[in-house]
Amino acid sequence: MYILTIILVVFAGLRYGIGSDYFLYATLYRSVIPSSLADSLSLVPQELGWVTLAFILRSFTDSPYAIFWIASVLTIVPTLLAFRRKSANATLSVFLFFFLGYYAVTFNAVRQSIAVAFLLLAETYRGESRFKWLLFSAIAVLFHSSALIAIAVQLLVSLWKPTARSVVIMLVVGGSLSFLLLRSGLAARLASALNPRYETYLDDAGAGLGTWLVLGARVLIIFLALASPRTDETAKYLAYVCVSAVVLLLGTTNVVFARFEPYFGIYVVLLLPSQLSQLKHRTAIISLLIISSLIYFGFHISSFNAVVPYVLIPELAQ
Repeated sequence: MYILTIILVVFAGLRYGIGSDYFLYATLYRSVIPSSLADSLSLVPQELGWVTLAFILRSFTDSPYAIFWIASVLTIVPTLLAFRRKSANATLSVFLFFFLGYYAVTFNAVRQSIAVAFLLLAETYRGESRFKWLLFSAIAVLFHSSALIAIAVQLLVSLWKPTARSVVIMLVVGGSLSFLLLRSGLAARLASALNPRYETYLDDAGAGLGTWLVLGARVLIIFLALASPRTDETAKYLAYVCVSAVVLLLGTTNVVFARFEPYFGIYVVLLLPSQLSQLKHRTAIISLLIISSLIYFGFHISSFNAVVPYVLIPELAQ
């Protein structure tokens, strides 16, 4: 696990120009004023945690590479710690994290990926340590204010025990209510309350065919999981994955809502190993899962914004 952590951190940390907002983050990093955190916060329109991190790093180096390295650590380490703590097969979880596209997401949604990682880690402590759950949840919010919504939804659905009937009802009602929410203008007001920049994202069009395919695969996973025995913990993971399906459904009307999917979809990488561990003859199913993940990864990585081809930072590429 330590070797995998190092590989994933280094691979992300050494990238150059990869990710739709890479150069924006580099520019904003240079905008930070090393002598004044207050002035930096007024100039840089990101959350307190991100600007403070940039402020600290600017005290040591002008190179924007530093913040991508630290962002990589803050994303990968909490994620793999969560896998180590709660996954029935941590190696399989890392494989799924990579080949289901969540690792690639960290190249684009940099701040949100940090928030997703810390909320995932916080969830592993929720029944054990309220202090650690609050601490890691607070860190998540400091890096991306959308984590507040994710926390509220997780608390709301964590006690739900999904059944086939309730899942169907959730998909139908949730999709309908989400569409009405978007049309009512309430979504814009909520987005603006979190961060004024987010309201402008609601002008985006709906997601394309890829989102529909992911949604179809997600629904298939949900109903396969419903057909297997579940513990209280895996039932909670399944509930979160069900929420991710609703979020993807909403994303077909406006792509910005699909950006909330990693907060809930990431639990697929804990759910599947747990479900598979309960099967006696699981080798063939795991093999099929691996092959399916590789095929999915090929389609995903080829269409994901500004992720391929991989480019090293210029100083190492020479």
